[in-house]
Amino acid sequence: MRDRKLHLVYSSTPSEVANTQRDEWGFQNARQLQLFDSFDKICIVLVPIAEISAHSFRKAIQEKNPLLIIDTRTFPDFFSIFSSTDEAFSDFRARGIEYKRIPLEPRGPDGDGWANLDTLRRLIGVYLERKAGAPVLLLTSTSKKSAQLAAKVPGYLSQEVAETHLEEFPI
Repeated sequence: MRDRKLHLVYSSTPSEVANTQRDEWGFQNARQLQLFDSFDKICIVLVPIAEISAHSFRKAIQEKNPLLIIDTRTFPDFFSIFSSTDEAFSDFRARGIEYKRIPLEPRGPDGDGWANLDTLRRLIGVYLERKAGAPVLLLTSTSKKSAQLAAKVPGYLSQEVAETHLEEFPI
């Protein structure tokens, strides 16, 4: 018995139009989507602490749901977001977020060398081994510092990580 509303029509000889369309497309856009996220790539969200509000920071933590926050500031404080640094740390612990501090500063006369980039690369490598799949928040002092890190970090991490995706925090 056959359903008259739906039936399969198949021809073993494709039309010229179909062949032309396939050649034009070239299968360059054809790609199988993965069922699960790839854990050999990482999403890093750059957050300039001095330029965001407490509400937007808490909203970002809730939406992004990170498992790791790396603070790159020389003198970290959370007074613009929390009432104290201890309150910030207890909030991170309650959410299951690991907090690490790695001050990243340009060094040398031209500012080309950066202190502690090796430590950052090792920490990201350990994080990838956990196969968490969650983004990492990289806290910076200003958007200028975020731009400097955005220019430096992906190339440096490419030695350890297959793919690095950077996001600027919307201000």
